[in-house]
Amino acid sequence: MTILNSAKRNLSLIGPPGSGKGSYGKHFARALQLPIYAVSDLIRQCRPDIDLSSGKLVDDRVVSEAVLQGLKASPNDGFILDGFPRTLQQAALMEETWPSSFQVQAAIKLAVPDSVCETKLLGRRLCTKCGENYNVNGVHWNGWDLPPFLPKRPCVPQCDPNQDWITREDDTPGVVKHRLKVYHENMDPILEYFEAQNRLLKLQPFHGYNELPTLVDTVQKWLKSHEEEVHVEEEIAKAL
Repeated sequence: MTILNSAKRNLSLIGPPGSGKGSYGKHFARALQLPIYAVSDLIRQCRPDIDLSSGKLVDDRVVSEAVLQGLKASPNDGFILDGFPRTLQQAALMEETWPSSFQVQAAIKLAVPDSVCETKLLGRRLCTKCGENYNVNGVHWNGWDLPPFLPKRPCVPQCDPNQDWITREDDTPGVVKHRLKVYHENMDPILEYFEAQNRLLKLQPFHGYNELPTLVDTVQKWLKSHEEEVHVEEEIAKAL
């Protein structure tokens, strides 16, 4: 089991495709004053010989070593990892081979239902005029209130959404369902791993970015409580 450190905030951010994980991660990183690292970026930085665009799975040990190397090359005052650990083998390698100061302390899960993620993924559009990303689908059911993300005015006077906005090739119902299936196959065991150790915070962003202040406050309070518990454990361990 990972040896927790009350002075560290080494976090993993987990969420299904379409949950807005990338955007939420940037907000959490800014609020917690922590850098956020995408695992794919760390692999490209430390192992430029690996072609991630090929779609081939990278060996868990290679991923673990590359992520650790990237973290060691960065300021070690805590971090948020987006995309690690992604398998139980990666989690085991982290516990067995990483210095405790670099190990992930806790995970934050964006608990967004597949139906919501699927709707949002199928609503993504790219404007070929300005290069901005928009979303034409809103979600308004079962307590979820996520409006479409549309420009207040055309990005350029000549922009016509009906002609100039395109859908990504992989944003099709079949591909989206497969991506969500693969996510659950890989990440559900990881979530159980963190939850079994009482190191998992679940967030449900029912109102999207409109409730960011509440979400950030929840994260900060949970981390403070978590760190206080770890501090008590450290003091008990010293006294033994």
